[in-house]
Amino acid sequence: MLRDMASEMLDALQLRNLKFGEKSQPSQQIAAASNLFAAGRVAEALDLYLIAGDQEGMDRVRKRATEEGRPVWLIMLERVGEQISAEEWSACGEAAFRAGRWREAYRAFVVAEDESGLERVHERIPGYEIYVPQGK
Repeated sequence: MLRDMASEMLDALQLRNLKFGEKSQPSQQIAAASNLFAAGRVAEALDLYLIAGDQEGMDRVRKRATEEGRPVWLIMLERVGEQISAEEWSACGEAAFRAGRWREAYRAFVVAEDESGLERVHERIPGYEIYVPQGK
């Protein structure tokens, strides 16, 4: 079953087996991740790249995150120890801003400490701040 998974889209059970199954191999994980990435299922692909330890795949996600303005993918990479530069965060924020995704732009600009970007976002969504639960 695992041999054929890289050539088709995975359902939840197949994805779980590929991630955590005893017979799962990094080469299978990377092949499936490449298919998921190509199909736009980037977060799922990133999970597999991380599990397989595929730096090339992680770098592809990182590049796409900055080009498309998807800070959540950069956050996922940062949580596993990848260093994301302020320039990458700003580029991510700019891409999100161009796409009209103000909250994602805000998130990236905050991390980048990009004051000019934050000013532009606040023009679109005045007073917006990321909610942080008390005690966090």
